[in-house]
Amino acid sequence: MAPVFLLGVDWADEKHDWCSMDEAGKALDSLVAPHTLPGLESLRDHVQGAVPSGSEILCALETNHGLLVAFLLSQGWTVYPINPKSVDRYRERTRAARVKSDQLDAWLLADILRMDRHLHRPLAPDSVLVRELRELTRDRESLVQEGRRLTNQLVAYLKAYWPESLRLFPNFQRPWALDFLAQHPAHEAAAKASPKDFRAFLKTHRYPPVGGQG
Repeated sequence: MAPVFLLGVDWADEKHDWCSMDEAGKALDSLVAPHTLPGLESLRDHVQGAVPSGSEILCALETNHGLLVAFLLSQGWTVYPINPKSVDRYRERTRAARVKSDQLDAWLLADILRMDRHLHRPLAPDSVLVRELRELTRDRESLVQEGRRLTNQLVAYLKAYWPESLRLFPNFQRPWALDFLAQHPAHEAAAKASPKDFRAFLKTHRYPPVGGQG
């Protein structure tokens, strides 16, 4: 049977306190890693250098999502999310952990795995399809936020330099309206266009569109 290496992780927004323990309850190591990918990678390298080859690595922490959890699962480690209320009850039963600190909480989480991991359910690693879907969703959200930022920037520009355009194009995000603004980025440029130019532009863009939407 492969040796078991227990990790307790007290996670936070900026850093994570870690405590490692063997199955006999001996605390082996403790350290702090920043909440960054390089920080997590340095921790992984530290753990892999400390455990015998082929060891089973079990991790306990008080969350079931986020960068930290995804990173732990990606290493092939087994992750146990422990309910914070359960951790509080363990803390009350354990004299050594009554004075709360991040390092003591990390030790307590590792000890929970040693004593009672059969009472807790490990997370199942995501399938390849789920991971791809999550990445696509994250990319879409980033694009939506970037589009919103650029739209606000354009509105601010038009209000400052060409406020009439916002009345001329109530829905200025339409492709034809954006094309017109690209060709006439200020009132002076639009004023130089003749009625014939406008008609040619609208005809090229088939405006007004069929159905009256624009």
